[in-house]
Amino acid sequence: MNLRFDVVEGDYQGRPVYVSYPDPASLDKNGKPKTWSSQALKKLEIVIGHDALEGEGLVDYFNRVATDYAPHIQAQIVPGRAYVDETGAKQEGDPQFGIFTVAPAA
Repeated sequence: MNLRFDVVEGDYQGRPVYVSYPDPASLDKNGKPKTWSSQALKKLEIVIGHDALEGEGLVDYFNRVATDYAPHIQAQIVPGRAYVDETGAKQEGDPQFGIFTVAPAA
């Protein structure tokens, strides 16, 4: 699932942030399920403060709350992971949305 957040304060104000949450049943490179994804999405639902309706899937839930409530949350933008490019030079990765740092907006 892909979600978009619009940054309204701070260094990244005015920029959209896109976050991908993988299928929790999918496996990582070590063969372990990505259960962290469902945990992060549940935390986001709690922070938003509106419960899912009975039988409502995650996609339907987030589409509904985004349009009906325009929720305001806060989260950290964390530095991207550094990596070595094809020339051998160290590069700084793109900043990422801190999915486990979500909290209600003040």
